[in-house]
Amino acid sequence: MCSVRGMTRKPPPVVAMAELIWLLGVTRRRVATLVGTEGFPEPVATLTVGRLWDYGDVVDYAKRTGRTLRPLPEVWPQAKD
Repeated sequence: MCSVRGMTRKPPPVVAMAELIWLLGVTRRRVATLVGTEGFPEPVATLTVGRLWDYGDVVDYAKRTGRTLRPLPEVWPQAKD
């Protein structure tokens, strides 16, 4: 289980850019800057759909840098066509 601000379910083992934006509560541009800074975890995989980071590494990064992570939603909103 995870203790990220009230989260009581098991988090996913990896997160992508959209989840980083949500977790950190920042813009896509800010995440793009953060992932390029020293100390941000390296992606564990790069797929055709983008980079993936280990969720635990992101939690550790947030703790080291004093950031508060938002809990991931139970269900992501569906994209509108």
